[in-house]
Amino acid sequence: CGIGALIYQYFTNMYHHVPSPALMKALMVSGAQWVHSYQYELMPRFQGMVSDGWGEVDLIKTIQGTGARTTDQLVYYDEQDSIAMSGATIEYAYTISEEDPGGLKVTLVWTDYPGNPAGAMALVNDLDLIVIKEAGDGYGQYVGNYMLRYPWGSASMDIGTNSPTPLCDGQNNVEQVIIR
Repeated sequence: CGIGALIYQYFTNMYHHVPSPALMKALMVSGAQWVHSYQYELMPRFQGMVSDGWGEVDLIKTIQGTGARTTDQLVYYDEQDSIAMSGATIEYAYTISEEDPGGLKVTLVWTDYPGNPAGAMALVNDLDLIVIKEAGDGYGQYVGNYMLRYPWGSASMDIGTNSPTPLCDGQNNVEQVIIR
């Protein structure tokens, strides 16, 4: 609650922009640092981030990005307009230098219309985050929340360019892709 208030104050003071609740949540998820959980050692490698969630919120990383390298960037879009129709797509293109040793973290969060509590699925609008890598060491396709755990944290799994996307998360209004 306190971190949300600080993010709100930072954006209204620095950018004269009132951040949407979805943007605030996306910033907190993106700025979270991995918690080295003891439980991970006991679980199979292909296991969701059940015990740690998205990690521990780091206020500085949430507001300013990692800042570990001079090439690090924090880019955000606060789309407050609704998507016009079912099946519509919104695309953003970024070029990342191959010399940059960092990676890419993309987080999609949206505020969903309240679902039917008696229904099997509470999610009303199912958005899917798909990141396509088109250069460098080959082509790849990454879908939100389809990750593997490594000793240094989690990273998204390349599902290949010809793979259908049944692996898309249809249960959450937060999706993230991490390419290291």
